[in-house]
Amino acid sequence: MPQLWVEKEGTWSLLPLGAAAHELSAGGVVPHADSPPPEDLAHRLLLIRGGDAAEAEWVLLAGNRCAVTVNGTPPGVGAHVLRDRDEIVLHGAGGSAALRTFFSTERLAVVEPLPAAAGTVKCARCKGTIEPGQMAVRCPSCECYHHEIAGVRNCWTYRPKCALCPHPTLLDGTYHWTPEELAS
Repeated sequence: MPQLWVEKEGTWSLLPLGAAAHELSAGGVVPHADSPPPEDLAHRLLLIRGGDAAEAEWVLLAGNRCAVTVNGTPPGVGAHVLRDRDEIVLHGAGGSAALRTFFSTERLAVVEPLPAAAGTVKCARCKGTIEPGQMAVRCPSCECYHHEIAGVRNCWTYRPKCALCPHPTLLDGTYHWTPEELAS
C-alpha cells in the first residue's frame, strides 16, 4: 500500500494511504472514504486513488489557489500523477513550507501463503516449486517469489539480498528508504 512520509516539526512519520482520497492542508492529511465534496475546490489539495486499490495510480489534484510544488515544480494544469519518492510541498504565506510530504510506493517483504491466483511458481533462489498456500515472500523490488517455510526452506532469508536483485532480505518491518536519507 502506498504511503506518505509527513514532516512535522522536523520529524518524519508514515501515513498509509488506505482511503480513496486524502486532503492535504497546513494542518496535516485527512483521509476520505470517497472523493471529498467539491465545495471550494480552488483552495483544496487532494490525493485521489484511481482504479483498483492494489494497482492504483495516485493523482495530486491542486486547486488554482493552492501554492503547491511537486519535486520543486508546480503541477501542470493542477494535476500530477505521483511516482515513488515524489516530494509534495504545500507553501504557506511568504512561500515557506506549510506541509512537506513524500509519496512512497515502497512495499515491505512479508511472509504469507502464495496466492492461488499466482498458480505454481519457481523459487528464485532454489528453483524449486512453490505451490499455492505455501509460505513465501514476494520481493518488493523485482516481485519474484522465494520460499520462506520456517525451519524447512528459508530461501528468502538465506542470503542478505534477493536472489535476483539487490533488495535486502530483512523481515524486520522497516522501510529501506526514508526522507532522512536526503539529509545525508
